[in-house]
Amino acid sequence: MSSGSATGGKAAEARRGDRPAPLSDYIYQQLYGQIANGELKHNARLPGEHQLAEKYGVSRPVVRDALKRLRVEGLIESRQGAGSWVIFDKSPAVPSYAPIGNIADIRRCYEFRIAVERETAYLAAQRVAEKPLADIEAALALMDIATREHVHSEEADFSFHYAIAVAADNHYLSSSLLGIRDHISVVMTLHGKSLLASHPGLEQVFAEHRSIFTAIRDGDALRASRLMEEHLIGSRDRLFGVAEHAEPRPRLEPSGGPADS
Repeated sequence: MSSGSATGGKAAEARRGDRPAPLSDYIYQQLYGQIANGELKHNARLPGEHQLAEKYGVSRPVVRDALKRLRVEGLIESRQGAGSWVIFDKSPAVPSYAPIGNIADIRRCYEFRIAVERETAYLAAQRVAEKPLADIEAALALMDIATREHVHSEEADFSFHYAIAVAADNHYLSSSLLGIRDHISVVMTLHGKSLLASHPGLEQVFAEHRSIFTAIRDGDALRASRLMEEHLIGSRDRLFGVAEHAEPRPRLEPSGGPADS
C-alpha cells in the first residue's frame, strides 16, 4: 500500500492509549529512512511543506517540526526560496545485497532477519529511551489503523521494525536492516497477501507487534527478543504453510546477557 493511501488523512488518528504518539516523530522517521536508504539522495530537494502535509494527512506545523529536527541533525538544509535539500549522504554506510531471485532467497532473508532482529529487540529493550520508543509507537499506531481497515501497510510494518533497530542504538544493525529494505518489502508484500486471505490474520499479526512494543517499553529484553523471533518465524511459517507442530529451531541467548529482573 502506498504512503498516500496508507496515511493520507489518517495519520492524525495515530494514537495509542492515553499517550499520543507525536505525528512529527512519524514524519521525521519516514524522511530520515528515505534519506538513509538513498531514496532521497544527497543534494535532492524534498517535497514542499504543503505536499508533505497532504501526503501524510497532517498539518503544516507538524511537517515543520519534523523538518526542523532533520535540520538540527544535519540531514537537510533550507535554501531561501528553494525549500529543503538533503545535505547528508548516508548511503555509503548502507550495505548492498543482490535482489531476491527465488524462493530460497526469501528463506535466507528470514534467516537473516531472525538473527539480526531478535538482537535489535533485545538491545532496544535494554536501552529504551523516550524518543525511539515514540517512533516505534507511531509506526504501531499506523499499523493499528491499517488493521482496522483490513489492509496491510508494508510501509508502517517496515517502519516498526526499523524503529526498533534504531532504538537498539547500534548503527551496524540499523544499517543492515536498511540494506535489505527492498528484500523485506518483497517478503512483506507476499506475507500481507497471505494475511488478507485468512482470519484473523491481520489482527493476530498486529497483536504480535503490540506485544513486542510492550516488552520493549517495559524494558524486558529477553521477552522482547523471544517475541520478535517468534513473530518472524511465524511470519515465515505462515507464508510457506509450515505445519504448527514443526520442530522449533534451537535458540541462542542474545549477546547482551540476561535482563535485569
